[in-house]
Amino acid sequence: MKIMNQWQTFTAQSDDGPARHAAIGLIVLDSDVVIEQEVRRFLPADDVGLFASRISMAPTLSPETLGALRDEIPAVVARLVPNDRLDVVAFGCTSASMVLGSAALEQIIRAARPQVAVTDPIRAALAAVSTLGINRLAVLTPYEPALNQLFDDFWPANGGAAVVARGCFSKNSDPQICRVAPQAIYQAALQLVRQSGADGLFISCTAMRCSDIITRLEADLGIPVITSNQALAWHAMQLADCHHNSTHYGKIFSS
Repeated sequence: MKIMNQWQTFTAQSDDGPARHAAIGLIVLDSDVVIEQEVRRFLPADDVGLFASRISMAPTLSPETLGALRDEIPAVVARLVPNDRLDVVAFGCTSASMVLGSAALEQIIRAARPQVAVTDPIRAALAAVSTLGINRLAVLTPYEPALNQLFDDFWPANGGAAVVARGCFSKNSDPQICRVAPQAIYQAALQLVRQSGADGLFISCTAMRCSDIITRLEADLGIPVITSNQALAWHAMQLADCHHNSTHYGKIFSS
């Protein structure tokens, strides 16, 4: 057998890479161990790239600690596949999106990556509610009173549907929220919505594990169910002009 001592160079055919249809950058709180797995489940299996970069978060959630994220965002965006294409940057925190404001977030992110479209969970949820024609909304959060008040102030001021039922788990950190069992979310949602007259449900927070219960809730309640991660993935694909029809993760994907 002949031993070859020289490296052989081969011609490699190139294609459009792993993100042929869409390249989505995701900004993740370093305390959130749920969002990446959930968002990935809502995206098509092939040709949509999801590239995450983490941002430091204080141990507890409050308007002050969430507002402090602002200064770190440009550096985090700069680390998102800096030498390759991005179509959309998705900021991955619902409550911080309300503290900072969707318009301000877009301005900060696009200062670092001018060509990208920008979304966040609250902007995506508002778009999903509008697309689904929801007029009477039930809202379930994991938050303590300060962040629930933030939602009550933000939602109507930004054109959200009337909120007719509110429920929460009163948690104040991502490690607590990430451990709320999906079955507990399911049971709380049933109890909240029934007798409320709501024609839609929004489950807030990217650290809530909801992907496995969305279709079951929609079947049992007879109304559309929107979650932070589901809406974020759906809206990012809309902005990337990548339309993904699915019957697995809620009515929003077949709308």
